Amino acid sequence: MDLGKSKSAKPRPSSSRKAGGQPGHTGKGRALFAEEQGTHFHDCYPAKRCDCGSEVRTRMWVAIAGLVSVFLARASRSAEVAQQLLGACFAGILISDRYAAA
Repeated sequence: MDLGKSKSAKPRPSSSRKAGGQPGHTGKGRALFAEEQGTHFHDCYPAKRCDCGSEVRTRMWVAIAGLVSVFLARASRSAEVAQQLLGACFAGILISDRYAAA
């Protein structure tokens, strides 16, 4: 039975190295700030069910700019939510999961 896999692909030989960062490699990353350095905190727990009783599927929206990260939990993936998060005149770089919100 053909599952659409290429028959010409040869398996790669296994490496003796462990997965992940290798010893001696300088990693890249941003250090986290201590909670005491934060000025605003907000715990948000979206409802699991809407008023009609059906289950709510929550989408997590995130915008990261410099030292600030903003998270929105919304049920919709609409363009209106994107504008709430980014503003109507957003002119930066946007990375998405390719969902077409018209």
